[in-house]
Amino acid sequence: MAKSNFEKVESVVGWVRDKKITGYRISKETNAREMSIIALAQGRAKVKNISFETALGLIDFYDKNHQKFEN
Repeated sequence: MAKSNFEKVESVVGWVRDKKITGYRISKETNAREMSIIALAQGRAKVKNISFETALGLIDFYDKNHQKFEN
């Protein structure tokens, strides 16, 4: 079953939380702010409150990289 865009963002945040990839690396590949990604991973921010631009970057990152990070 295909993941929703919300689930894709949650997956990328989970990869940072699980230390599979750094927020720095994602920020360099997506132009999303590193601190935004880290805040999401640490639970200081919620996915529903991120900017549209950040969401699009994380969705795109998921689409390009999910095979590397999902079991």
